[in-house]
Amino acid sequence: MICILFLVLCCTGFVAADSAVTGMMDDESAGNVSVFCHGPYLTSTTTNETTVNWLAPIPVGGIVACASDAYYQETGRYKQQVIDDAPVSLHHVHLTGLEPDTCYHYTVTIGRETSGDHTFRTFPEKGSFTFIVYGDTQEQIPYFTQADRHALVAERIAANEPEALFVLHVGDMVCVVDDEDEWDRFFTAGRALFANATIIPVLGNHENNATVWYDTFGMPEWYSFDCGDAHFVVLDSNDWAAPHFDEETAWLRADLAANQESREGNTAARTFVVFHHPPYSSGTRHPGGWEDLREIWNPIFEEYGVDMVFNGHVHSYQHYSVNDIEYVVAATGGGVLYNLTEEKTEGYAASADHELGYVRVKVDEGGIFSVFVPVAAVSVDNRVVTGNFPVGTEYDPVIIGDCEMGIFGIFQGGFGRMITLFV
Repeated sequence: MICILFLVLCCTGFVAADSAVTGMMDDESAGNVSVFCHGPYLTSTTTNETTVNWLAPIPVGGIVACASDAYYQETGRYKQQVIDDAPVSLHHVHLTGLEPDTCYHYTVTIGRETSGDHTFRTFPEKGSFTFIVYGDTQEQIPYFTQADRHALVAERIAANEPEALFVLHVGDMVCVVDDEDEWDRFFTAGRALFANATIIPVLGNHENNATVWYDTFGMPEWYSFDCGDAHFVVLDSNDWAAPHFDEETAWLRADLAANQESREGNTAARTFVVFHHPPYSSGTRHPGGWEDLREIWNPIFEEYGVDMVFNGHVHSYQHYSVNDIEYVVAATGGGVLYNLTEEKTEGYAASADHELGYVRVKVDEGGIFSVFVPVAAVSVDNRVVTGNFPVGTEYDPVIIGDCEMGIFGIFQGGFGRMITLFV
């Protein structure tokens, strides 16, 4: 039997299996302070590890307890615990030595307060998996907050997408990056989602390349990771990246080349790229999209067989198909929604300009299937939510390869739109 080993960032202690969770805060502090500002939330998941993060309002330690689903279902207990007793507010606890494609339960305890039971699944080495794409969740004071709009989307995902391993957030998490209260509202809106599905962060212009983003998520400016047979590349398309844009582009080419070489002969291999600003857009504020990115990065995407590119920034859902690559704008997470032009940019396939929602993507050995899932309609002036779409409403199916999805039926639904359901 492989021993589950937990490594923790900061000063920690290890507690034997099945031991009781004990407090890290004195009774007076525990009684007067809510001990979770943010979280817990998951980052940096792989086939054999993940990171459990949380922010407390005061410097205080905590305990993370964890067990495989099989063990938890059999005993009702957590098998392993780690104590992070570092006197800091922001904690990043790394759990390592996990098994691939395995469900785990965990909880975080501070003093007498617990986060409750949460679950996550490690990434598979091969085979099918599902992930979610959305972003631009920033609020617009005084008209609405993250609780009014972002929560609609995040809570729908949490309630109806239990198979989602991770969430690609395409950037602009908050409106003002140094507003601690909005960060609180961001994580509160997404609490049920981010505690159970890993968040994959992307730098948007509202993140302003601020230290708080790097501290919160522990990720570099650009990076890549694998899940199953798929490779994911996260880039920085913001103005502040311009001084080292050539370096980033060289890294992109080298990363995609290495991925292509390592997966040569693997017919199930898929590649996704995500960054904030869309190469293609029909938004009235940004007609045509970012041509400079399109001219430099798109040929690299085409050379190395990228399948899909995800973007944000232009607050809408848009889909373009150009040179065998699907470009999807998923900036529908809660921010002010934008109007689209009547004349569409090259490669146009579909769009929605006043609907909050998200993109669900399924990857299997045969290919890729993605669909836009609308959650709520918003008035043209962005002042009010005019109605919620019923669960099961989805459209703009994108099928690459021979993904195991079949048409179930067609019905009229969701504000007069013709909807196609897939199973």
